[in-house]
Amino acid sequence: MIKLITFKSMHTIMCEIEDNGVGQMIIKQPVQLIVQPSPTGQNNVVFVPFNQYAQEFKTGIPIHYTDILCITTPVSNLEDKYREAFGGLLMPQSQIITPE
Repeated sequence: MIKLITFKSMHTIMCEIEDNGVGQMIIKQPVQLIVQPSPTGQNNVVFVPFNQYAQEFKTGIPIHYTDILCITTPVSNLEDKYREAFGGLLMPQSQIITPE
C-alpha cells in the first residue's frame, strides 16, 4: 500500500508501508517530496530517495508510530508517478461514461 507519511518533524515521504505489529511500520522505497518552481510558474514535485544507501531501502526500514504525525493517501497522479519510478503496476483511472 502506497501512502504519504508526515513525520512530527514535518518531513513528508511517500513509500510502500506495512504494519509489523510491534508499534512500528515498515517503509519500503521511501522518497521525499520536494516542490520545485518551474520557469512557467507551475510547481513541480520531485522525488528524492530517502535513506537510499541503507541496505533496507528495498526490503524495509522500521519506523516507530510515535514519530509519525499522520498517514494519508496520495492523489492518484502522484501515486502513478511513484509506481512508474519503482516499476509498479499502474492503476487505471476510473471513469464514468455517460451516453450523449
